[in-house]
Parts: sequence; C-alpha cells; structure tokens
Amino acid sequence: AVKLEPASSPAHTCLGMISFAAGDLQQAVSEFSRAVQQDPTNVDAIVWLGRTQENLHLPADAERTYAAAIEARPYYFNARLWAANFYRRQTRYDDAANALREAVALVPGHAPLHAALAAPLMLTGHYEEWLPASQVAIEAMPTVEAFVLRGLTLFRMRRFDQAAAAFEQGRALGKPDATLLTNLARAYYWIGSIDSRSKALALYREAALKFEELAAQTNVRLPKADIRIALADVYAKLDWAADAKAQLQQSGLDPDSPDRPTDSHQLFFAALVHAQVGDSSTAIRWLDRAIYWGVPAAELQAWPELDGLRTQPAFRALVTANSNDSRR
Repeated sequence: AVKLEPASSPAHTCLGMISFAAGDLQQAVSEFSRAVQQDPTNVDAIVWLGRTQENLHLPADAERTYAAAIEARPYYFNARLWAANFYRRQTRYDDAANALREAVALVPGHAPLHAALAAPLMLTGHYEEWLPASQVAIEAMPTVEAFVLRGLTLFRMRRFDQAAAAFEQGRALGKPDATLLTNLARAYYWIGSIDSRSKALALYREAALKFEELAAQTNVRLPKADIRIALADVYAKLDWAADAKAQLQQSGLDPDSPDRPTDSHQLFFAALVHAQVGDSSTAIRWLDRAIYWGVPAAELQAWPELDGLRTQPAFRALVTANSNDSRR
C-alpha cells in the first residue's frame, strides 16, 4: 500500500502497528510519525505514536504528541482524554485533572468523562469539586463503578456512613467482587459502632474467601501482587498479623527495587498493612517509596489507617517534605 501511495497515512499507521507488535519500537515511531505528518488528525496514529514514545521512556516526546493532537483538533474531547491518561500514567495528577476539566467543558453531558475526572481529583484531594461531578456521572450512568468512585471519595473525606451508603448502592446493582466488599467493609469498619464493626468483619471474611480463590487461580485479570496485597490488607483488619505479613512477602514487592518504577498503589497499601499490624517504622519506609513512585501527598492525610503514625516525627517529616510537591 505504501509503495502504491507513499503518502497514505492509514498505510503507515498499519505498518507502525505491525512494527509495534513485533517489538521494533523505533520503526513504529517512524511509521506513526509519517502517518501523523500526512494527516495531523489521524486518531489511531496519534494515540499509537504517543504510547510507543511512552514505552521508549520518552515522556517529553509523548507529551508533545498529545499536545499536537489537541492543537490539531481543539474541539475534539478525546484528544484531551488521551493527554489526561498520559499524565495519569506519569503520576501527574493535577495535569490529568486539568486536561479532563477541559474535556468536560467541551461535552458537559458526557458521563464517562465525569467519571474519569474522579481519580485525579480524588487523589489530589479535590473532593468537594468531584462530588457534584460524581452525581452527574451517577444520574447519567448509574453503574457499580460510579457508586464506588463516589464512595471512595466520601471515605477519604471521612464521611464513612455516606461512603458505606454509596458502596451499598453499587453492591445492589450486581454481584459484588472482592474489591467492592473490601471497600464496603472498610467504610463500616471506620464508622466505629459495635454494629458497623460486626458488619465490617463479616464482609472482610467474605472478601478474604474471594481473594483467596483469586490467588489460587492461574488466569485472573488482576496482577497476583495486587491480590496478595489486598488479601494482606483484609487479614490485617481481621487481626491476623502473621498471615498479613506472609501475603506481603509472597507479593514479591520490593520498595527499593532499582530496576523499574515500582507500583505506587501496591507500595501504599503495603504501608497501610504494616501500619495496621503495628510496624510503624516499616510502614513509614514503604510510604516514602510509595510517594517517590507517584502516590500524591494528599493520600497521606486521607487514610485513617495512618492515624496512628501522625504523631511520629518521621511521618510528619514525610508529610512536610511532600506537601508542596505540585507534580503530585
């Protein structure tokens, strides 16, 4: 096709996809770049070029690619969504939120965009801004995911009873998975009454069984490390400290790995587990690595599992050192 029509943007895009699949990322970049040069509005070429540049660890190039896509089609909301997803992968959550705000302004009634805005606003502590958006998303598309996102925000605001109500609404829409049960249990746990604690422990036991089943399976959607860490979190709430630590050991997570950016979400929840079983020094060490790899500083203030660390000088120093980090 390229021989017949060298300027064919779709043909160069297809060649780029083949090069990408074959592992020749440099050639893929070359083909996608040619495709974009021939047609600056070629959606597939732009997205593939940006992702390939990310895989080559060229974030500045990828950012320019997404910026060019916005410039080429300023009223096309998806271009801003691609940029937002890039910023999210780079743990630049404020930039992700700004890109999504612009996308929402272009299509105010687009429920998935309101839902997508949840994560960066929630992670950076802009809870009051997200709550009205969450209501828009729920009214337009009352899904389990929409109720869970609202519940997670309310939980971070320490409005535990309202968080539990949101999770219950999500639970009523279908068969709840282990993650939803854990979120619901966490909300009931921190309500703190005798009745709510009883509900929480029963839900944690149910979630533990589901996570144990997932851990025993060979083909599951979630990474095994995520399952192990989630199970450790559940065990910690059930006061099974030894089992919780054993799950963390089996996760294979190394907070000091020099080889690659360690998953900040995994590191953060491992820190929560250590905090819950009374190992505060290890918890603070893992929190430090979680922040290094991208957990926003606002998360340190949000989670009640960390309340027992707040008087410790090492924890206060960690909060102070990261409170003005605009990247997070």
